[in-house]
Amino acid sequence: MADQASRPPDTDAAPITGSPLSGKPPIAYPVSIRQGRFEEKHILRGSFRDPAFPGECRSLFSVAPPEKVGQVAGNDRLSVLCLGPDEWLVVEAPGENAITSAATRGETRRLRLIQVSDYYCGIDLAGGSASGLLTGVVAVDLDPSAFIAGSCVQTALHHVPVTIWRQADADRFRIYVRWSLAEFVWDLLADLARAEDPRIG
Repeated sequence: MADQASRPPDTDAAPITGSPLSGKPPIAYPVSIRQGRFEEKHILRGSFRDPAFPGECRSLFSVAPPEKVGQVAGNDRLSVLCLGPDEWLVVEAPGENAITSAATRGETRRLRLIQVSDYYCGIDLAGGSASGLLTGVVAVDLDPSAFIAGSCVQTALHHVPVTIWRQADADRFRIYVRWSLAEFVWDLLADLARAEDPRIG
């Protein structure tokens, strides 16, 4: 399950048209910084106090949400990030639309789904220096012993609220940030990369 839930980001995806990061060229060294692929995203709300809740989730998208905050579960078409005791971020591969279709058909009696695809923008950060690059601007311990691969955390990146998902490869991260703040976070990461290697333009 961990390999599926924390699969590496699709770094070959084309930039998202209309995204605040559309004009940002990828950075390859000393870390890779790229705009994440477009994904269908929903905030899922429900409660394990309702014994029918996990079963309804499995029937809708074949995955039971993880119970522990920070855990990630998933399969080959979607991932479920536990953000809080009763809140999850469900990230679905482009073109699947299974969750949207289920919500439209009214098949969500035990849970609530909120469409946030255009609210959050993904930034992919990868490379041996990725963890070190983030360490100085986040208030959480990113050491792999504390923040293991295949887990997520909500924190602030230089005062900007973000969700950081550590992928299966410990040196790969996906950062979810509000679209209105995505360019600020991108520029901050790019500036940190330039500080490590002034040759970056």
